Amino acid sequence: HILQQDNRKTVTTAFLLQALAVADTLVLLFAVPLYVLPPVFPYTGYLGQYYALYLDIVAYLWPCYQIPFTGTIYLTVLVSINRYCVVCRHVKGTASHILTKARRHVIYITVFSVLYNIPRFFEYNKVEVCSGFNQSQMGFEISAFGDNMFYRIIYSNIMYFVFLMGGPLLALIFLNANLIRALKTRQRRRVDMGKSYNPQQDMTLVLIVIICVFIFCQTPTFIDHILWTAVDESLRMCGHWHYYYTAVGDMFSIFNSAVNFLIYVMTSQRFRENQAWL
Repeated sequence: HILQQDNRKTVTTAFLLQALAVADTLVLLFAVPLYVLPPVFPYTGYLGQYYALYLDIVAYLWPCYQIPFTGTIYLTVLVSINRYCVVCRHVKGTASHILTKARRHVIYITVFSVLYNIPRFFEYNKVEVCSGFNQSQMGFEISAFGDNMFYRIIYSNIMYFVFLMGGPLLALIFLNANLIRALKTRQRRRVDMGKSYNPQQDMTLVLIVIICVFIFCQTPTFIDHILWTAVDESLRMCGHWHYYYTAVGDMFSIFNSAVNFLIYVMTSQRFRENQAWL
């Protein structure tokens, strides 16, 4: 609601930040049953019923988590491109026309995020595994589809690097470098002209910080995916460094979806004013 209270020059960026906030919220909601609740039973003995349910649904929770996660990546790129076009390329157009295009692009990203992650639903098969003397429980093992060599090379590695992490990270680094340079130039110009606060500059600063935090938080996950391909499988077990590195990478990835509100508060004067007004 606070992001909606903006002038027409930044309304498109505000809309894109709202869409990003929705995607971040979905990431956090799916992270609770996927990452937060499962360790409760092994360490405390509570939530045993959920833990049993978790073993039945974890193979479906993972792709459901990945759908909004993919959305956050591309929405961050989209809002960065939007500011780059406005600040660095001086793209002109009516506010309503630009906003309509932005809404259409958000729909494209939503559809792409769903379609891209559909194969993940077929990576595992439910099987019955032995859990003790004369006891069994349901679990999952990798399916023939998920274990297919071409699938793992093309989808799990090449497409992941190009479409999910490598490509977006490189694009964000390029866009952020240009936005920082443009912001510094405008700041010097406004100081020379004796002008004060500018909401356009305020929004650009917010976005620069969001991109920097995104790059910082998502790079460990990108590196971890490379390690899963290159490092020995035994090092993924609890007690080995790769196990803990993966956990830290997941933590930073989730933290990235939770921190944007603090970025708005810390970097945007207009956001703080609107929040105080509410």
